[in-house]
Amino acid sequence: MEVYYEDAKFRKRCESDRERRRHFGHDRAIALARRIQHFQQAETLDDVRHLGGRCEELTGDRKGQLSVRIDANYRLIFEPEEWIADDHGSLDWTAITSVVLIEIVDYH
Repeated sequence: MEVYYEDAKFRKRCESDRERRRHFGHDRAIALARRIQHFQQAETLDDVRHLGGRCEELTGDRKGQLSVRIDANYRLIFEPEEWIADDHGSLDWTAITSVVLIEIVDYH
């Protein structure tokens, strides 16, 4: 999959080992790097969905966004670069080949 970032600042925090550790802590930085690698190695979003981490569509104020667990509390929030619906109007996970990473939050 193609992986893009919401902005340059977040990209730097995610791609630099030093910045990742500084902003997210050692353990969370390792988990984040692993999640990003999952996206990069996947062909479609459906592949990521089956790797664990509770990849799921969000609702309410975050409708149109998805999340995957980084750890027990924190989630990596992302959006498909292009929303592609299946025949029922739901997200077609098998057709999504690029995502935009937005932020890491504890929204619980």
